[in-house]
Amino acid sequence: MAPGHYFWAIFYFACLCSASLANNAKVNFREKEKKILDQILGAGKYDARIRPSGINGTDGPAIVRINLFVRSIMTISDIKMEYSVQLTFREQWLDERLKFDDIGGRLKYLTLTEANRVWMPDLFFSNEKEG
Repeated sequence: MAPGHYFWAIFYFACLCSASLANNAKVNFREKEKKILDQILGAGKYDARIRPSGINGTDGPAIVRINLFVRSIMTISDIKMEYSVQLTFREQWLDERLKFDDIGGRLKYLTLTEANRVWMPDLFFSNEKEG
């Protein structure tokens, strides 16, 4: 075999090996996400009945930021003094108990399908007619 052929044979073999290693090194993010959720919310680890600590781990109130977007105003009744609106209401707070390893910034969000597994602030509108 000519010297140039040895080079190409070795190069081809090296490419096959690196491709094989790359396939084995892939992270299954759904599986990693499940593992992280089990670590955080597993039995005896997180209690959704307990509110998060205040700023810097104090016993102060949990700070909840809100964002309210009025999508539409449908009906306004001057006589009944009522109106109908469609709103998007967002709440944001910090719960240190939900920290997780983000795999070097590659896992930014976790999908939680059971909202009752984490603490959430009470939301109510005091003069609401129906909602």
